[in-house]
Amino acid sequence: MSKRLEDSYAIRELSSRYALLIDTRNFDELEKLFSANAVYGRGDELMGEGRENVMAFIRAHFAANPLATFHYSNDVVIDFDPDNLDRAHGVVSGHAETRPDGQLQLLAVRYADEYVREGGRWLLAKRWLHFPLR
Repeated sequence: MSKRLEDSYAIRELSSRYALLIDTRNFDELEKLFSANAVYGRGDELMGEGRENVMAFIRAHFAANPLATFHYSNDVVIDFDPDNLDRAHGVVSGHAETRPDGQLQLLAVRYADEYVREGGRWLLAKRWLHFPLR
């Protein structure tokens, strides 16, 4: 049981670290959170496949939208793969604050994630963004 608790904590921290690194625009460290074959998208749109393409999208997105952001992870639900100790999936609910055109914008965010343990570390294998209140 304690190994599952450690894994759960590591995955929760992964989500919190993602939010912090996005907000501080520390893309070099953010890149280390994704598996080599990571998939990233939102809604019905694939934004990147493979770590390099995911990061190219994220870098371009924030270069085009340079305003400060604040991402918060609230609830995290994790389900471990009973057949593979190195795989899990989960849902992260949260919100983000931005100021496009000087106007405060609050967004409800839900991430549908897949996690993989590689080299002893939990990484994002898939992160799919949903905006449930749009």
